[in-house]
Formats: sequence, C-alpha cells, structure tokens
Amino acid sequence: GDEVRIINATEYNEAVVVNRSVILTSNTSSLPTVWTSGSSSTINITVGYVNITRLIVKFNGTTDFRNAIEARNIQNITIENNTIITRFLGTTDGPSRPAINFTSTNSSRISNNTIFTNGTADHNFGVSLLRSYNDIISSNTIYTNGTDGNIGVWSEYSDNNNISYNLIYTNGSSADNHGIWLFVASSYNNISFNTIYTNGTNNNDGIGRML
Repeated sequence: GDEVRIINATEYNEAVVVNRSVILTSNTSSLPTVWTSGSSSTINITVGYVNITRLIVKFNGTTDFRNAIEARNIQNITIENNTIITRFLGTTDGPSRPAINFTSTNSSRISNNTIFTNGTADHNFGVSLLRSYNDIISSNTIYTNGTDGNIGVWSEYSDNNNISYNLIYTNGSSADNHGIWLFVASSYNNISFNTIYTNGTNNNDGIGRML
C-alpha cells in the first residue's frame, strides 16, 4: 500500500479519517503528535490493511465513545511503536473510554506501544476488544488511571485473541481496577507472559473474567 509520512516533529490538531490502505508514519527523530479534543476520535480507521506507526496520538475531551485510535468492522490493522494517550476530562460515570478501540476487527495487531489512559471519571481502558477475533495484543506498556473500573485490556464477545508479553499498570482511587478483564463470551484467548500491577480500594484483579 501507499505510505504517508509526517516529516515535521510538531503538533497537529486534527481528527484523521484513514479511508485508504496506507502506512501512516513519520521519519523524524522526535515523534510528531496528532491530537484532538473534539467530538471525533483522533484517528478513525475505516478500511483494512492500515499500519499506524511512530506517532504520538492523543485524545483529550468529554465525549463518550471517542478514542485516540478507533477501528471498526475491518481486518489487518497494525498499531505499533506509538505513544497513545487518552484523557477523558468529564466528571460523570459512563461507558468505557479506551485509548485504542477495536470493534469487529479480525487478524489485527497492537504491539510495542506505550499507552496512557488518564481520566477524571471511571472506565479508562488501555485497549478494548469488542466482537474481535484473531487479534494480537503484545509487548505494550499500558498505564490506566481514574476513579474505578480502569482496565488495561478489555475483551467482550471476542475469541481467539493473543494477549501476551504486556506490562500493565492499572490504578484507581476506588475499586475494580483490573489488568486484563474478559467480559461475557470471550473464549479461546491466549493470555500469557504478561506482567500486571493493580491498585485501588478493593476487587483489583490481575486477570478476571465474567461469564
């Protein structure tokens, strides 16, 4: 596929829609930053066979269901060697607020990223897999922080994924902060060789599952 290179290590206040199969990257020694604080995810991937690499991607905002990187109903997505940051600045409890949101993806990979989710409310996730299959989540360093329900990797209705060799720190000022959480009908997933640290008031599991 084609390659799009960012050649200036500066900040770009943009909501990017990737609707062609491309490599989106940079060739600068200091990574450029793409960010938004609006009502759209910072990078929204709408086609398959896309590689996002060597970027800093940020989302700061108060809109639920928005992410630093979002991919839906596609396959063969690679997110690697990035720094990814999401800060939800609202004060109300609500739905999940992941830095990377994979919904109905297949045969995709998230690897070698540093991921931060820092929110002023709950449900700050590093990576969310929803109805996704045969994906690889590996060798990432993930930090989550907020009030409660902060999770490094969330899996829901997602099977046959490989979650391995990640370093996960989940912190919260209240309860239910988990490293990896398998929620409802997530089966045949390989979870191995992860290092997980959790912190909160109670019910903070390294790996947990709700049937």
